Amino acid sequence: MEHRQLGGSGLMVPVLSLGTATFGGGNDFFRHWGSTDVEGATRLVDICLEHGVS
Repeated sequence: MEHRQLGGSGLMVPVLSLGTATFGGGNDFFRHWGSTDVEGATRLVDICLEHGVS
């Protein structure tokens, strides 16, 4: 995974991150995008961590 410096902070962050707004159903706003159950969310997080996504 490629990393880049975050502004002038000196922190190195991955160029790709995982949004989790739909995990667990969320509120009415995020439900328009869908929902991800616990099993699906766990699988997605595991895959992302294996590949260096944060």
